[in-house]
Amino acid sequence: MEKARIKNFDIGIAFLRVILCFLVIIHHCYKYESATPTWKIIIQKFEYFSFQVRTFFLMSFYYLYKTLLSFNCKRIYERYRRLLIPYIIWPIVFYLLISLLKRNNPNLKLNYSAWLLRQQILYEGYIIQSYWYLWDTFIITGLFIIIAFIFRNHYLFIYFILGITSFILQYNGKNSIFFEKYRLELKRYSFGRILEMIPCAVAGVAIADTNFINLLKKHKIKTVIICIYLIYFSVNFDAFNSARGFDFSGLKLYLVSICLFLGFAMFPYEISKNKNKNHKIINLIKHTTSYTAGIYYLHEPVFKILVNYFDEKKIRSIFGNVLLYLFCYLIYFIGNRCFKNTKLTNLFK
Repeated sequence: MEKARIKNFDIGIAFLRVILCFLVIIHHCYKYESATPTWKIIIQKFEYFSFQVRTFFLMSFYYLYKTLLSFNCKRIYERYRRLLIPYIIWPIVFYLLISLLKRNNPNLKLNYSAWLLRQQILYEGYIIQSYWYLWDTFIITGLFIIIAFIFRNHYLFIYFILGITSFILQYNGKNSIFFEKYRLELKRYSFGRILEMIPCAVAGVAIADTNFINLLKKHKIKTVIICIYLIYFSVNFDAFNSARGFDFSGLKLYLVSICLFLGFAMFPYEISKNKNKNHKIINLIKHTTSYTAGIYYLHEPVFKILVNYFDEKKIRSIFGNVLLYLFCYLIYFIGNRCFKNTKLTNLFK
């Protein structure tokens, strides 16, 4: 049974999730000024493309594919519950925690809105900025489910039309112009990025629907070489980079995410599937990736609390970011063990 579960586990994609999760922490918590000149150039080059969240979004909808077509209310409910529980509960937890900390030390550099909904949707200047990802996932998931239900035989075509429309609105500036008139928090962190995330969602569903990964696995080495070349081309050339938007617009940016996803999906699992030692490694990666979403939810508020009590320079270092990753992982690991088989267990999944 264990071997059967491992056989169906996408270890390459799982390993990519771990890498991307750490790069998100680097993006939010690393102090670039302290990096060496070469390291700074490398980080800034890749940070410009912000491929981490795009790739996460693509992965999310790749795995959502079966739920979209199942029209199973229980599956859809589970999907939304996994998104809504952290979206609602963690802000409450941090609100109470920060209120307690501020009571003991009023000089803490932490802001937190008394209005929970405002805190979850409007981020600028407050402790949680990264929850826009959950907000956009709610909306696009609902939109895709409705489209799949109405256009059961042509849903993929409608998704492609939606994706193309998204690109058109990015390149003609309409998306940017429309949301520019709203407050920064709305235009940048919530609604303004919905159209910028739709192509990632379309790519994820399309890859799953066409069984594209299994087709490419017949030519793994060629696929990886092509993906590396396209990533290099996208990073070093300014083609298709005239789109206006809110950090996630432009065709070349999506190309990087798609190539990363497909490249890591080519992981030659058959090399190690019969070795017990590698089964343990695979299980370790599988266990670690089960908490990547939780690490994403926690890393920013935990970081902003820790810098009030510890040396900020050390926390903003690479080693400090690694410790932050492990600390957030530990919170979820302990929470999962302590609240297993209780109503709170869904908070730590």
